Parts: sequence; C-alpha cells; structure tokens
Amino acid sequence: VEGAYKGNIGPNNGAPFPRPAYDSGWVSINQDQTITLNHYIGGNIEHYVVDIQLYGSVYGRHIAFLGGDYDYDHGWQGVFWKNLSTNSISVKRYNSDTDTNQFRIRIWYYN
Repeated sequence: VEGAYKGNIGPNNGAPFPRPAYDSGWVSINQDQTITLNHYIGGNIEHYVVDIQLYGSVYGRHIAFLGGDYDYDHGWQGVFWKNLSTNSISVKRYNSDTDTNQFRIRIWYYN
C-alpha cells in the first residue's frame, strides 16, 4: 500500500494501516452549522469506511456526544455525519454544542 508505514508499530507489533482515500484535514465548524465536503471517491458506498474525529477546548481530541445527546442543562450537544454519497458527505454540529470547534473526516474504500 502506497504511503503505509513499513515495520512494526508499538509493543504489540501492530500492522500497517493504509492511507484513506479521502482526508478532510481539520475543518472548523460553528454551532448549528452543516458543512458539506466533496470527496469524489465514487464507487459503491457499501465499500466505504468513514471515520470522524472531533476537537474542542475542553476534551481536546474526542468523540464526546458523537451523534448527539440531549443535555438538560445545555440542550443538544454533539456532531454527526450524514448524507454520505459517492461524491460528498455532510457534517452537522448541534446548536447548543459547547466543545466541538473542529472535525476531521477520513474515508477508506475497500473492494
């Protein structure tokens, strides 16, 4: 696999992991915002593996409230991805979310 780490990783000699077909890098997102990213991978979305990472000032890099959760003190918290197609994916941040200032989407494609 081009770009994969060669050799053993960590105390358990972990396996190399291939580069994703798409990597958004870190994208800033505001409360109550939806961002659509164009990846143009094509193919069959049944062969996609989607990863989302979140970043905020309180938790650092995290997946707290991934998908959304209602907090009785603050309202809807969290971030989620939606509307995956062969060309794009959207990411939504809830209007009351207090700790996801950035996200990163990576998509792998397998046969």
